[in-house]
Amino acid sequence: MEDLLDDTRLAYSSPGRVVPTKATPSTTPRTPPSPKPDWLLLLMIGLILLTLLIIWQTDLIRFF
Repeated sequence: MEDLLDDTRLAYSSPGRVVPTKATPSTTPRTPPSPKPDWLLLLMIGLILLTLLIIWQTDLIRFF
C-alpha cells in the first residue's frame, strides 16, 4: 500500500534517462460514454428496410 502513495518513484523511459512520475489526477473530468443510440444510423437502416418492404409488397422485385 505504501507503494501506491509514494510519489518519488522513477520511471525509466529510455536507457540512461530517468523521468520522475507523480500520481496527479487528470484535469479533464471523465464522463462515461452515453448509452444513447446513434439515431442517424437507425434512421438509415429503417429507411432501407422500409424501401425493401415497399419493393417486396408491390412486386417491384421483378424489375431487379
